[in-house]
Amino acid sequence: MVRGRCPLRLSRHLLHRAPATVELTLGDGTSVRSPTPDQTREALVALDGSPDAFAILDRGDGTFVQAHGSPTGGFLLEHHATNGKHHRATNTALALSTVASVFERFASGAPDPLARLSTVEVKFEPPDPAPQHPARPRWVSVTLIVLGGMLATTVFYAIVLWAIHSGPTGLRLVMVASAALTGGMLWDGVRRGEMNGNSRDTAPVLYYLYLASYTMLFCASVGGALFF
Repeated sequence: MVRGRCPLRLSRHLLHRAPATVELTLGDGTSVRSPTPDQTREALVALDGSPDAFAILDRGDGTFVQAHGSPTGGFLLEHHATNGKHHRATNTALALSTVASVFERFASGAPDPLARLSTVEVKFEPPDPAPQHPARPRWVSVTLIVLGGMLATTVFYAIVLWAIHSGPTGLRLVMVASAALTGGMLWDGVRRGEMNGNSRDTAPVLYYLYLASYTMLFCASVGGALFF
C-alpha cells in the first residue's frame, strides 16, 4: 500500500484512507503497481518532454493524475475523477517537486490532489480501448528462450571449432569478441532493467532467465580469452 507523507500540521488529507493499490504507467509502456514515492519521483525525473514523455498514476477505478513534460522545462498536470465530470489541467508549468507532491497526495487518497494549483476545466474524451491480444503462455516463452539458447550455443561452438582449427590467435579473437558482445548486452540490460524486452518488474522470470544465459556465456567467453 502506498502512503503519502503527511505534514506535521493537521491536514484534511489525513481524513482520507489510502487506496488499496495505485499503478504508475509511463509513456513507454512500463508500469509499476503500488510505487513508492522514490519510484514515482525517479519516473518523473526520467521524462524528457517528448510526446510520449508522460506518467500516469491510476487508482484502477478511472481516477488518475497525469504529468507531461520534463524536469528542465516544467510539467503540466491533469486530474480526472471517476464520474467523468471532473477533468482539470494546470495552465502553467510546474516544478518537479510540486508534481511529485501532487502524485504523492493522489496516492495517499486525497480527493483533490490539484488543490491550490491554478487549473482549468477541460473536456475529457476517453481513448479508444486498445485491442486485446491473447497473452502468450509462459511455457511458450520459456521454450523459445531454451531453443534460442540452444541455437546460439550451437553457433557459438561452431565458431569455436573454426577458431581452434585456425590456431590459438583465432580462438582468442573469437572469445574476446564474444565477451565484449555479451558484456555489453549484460551492462545495458541491467542498467535498463530489461532483457530482450522483458522488464525486471513486469516479467521477472523471463528477465532473470536471459540474465543467467548471458552471464554464463560471458563467463565462458572471458575464460576462453584468458586460458586459450
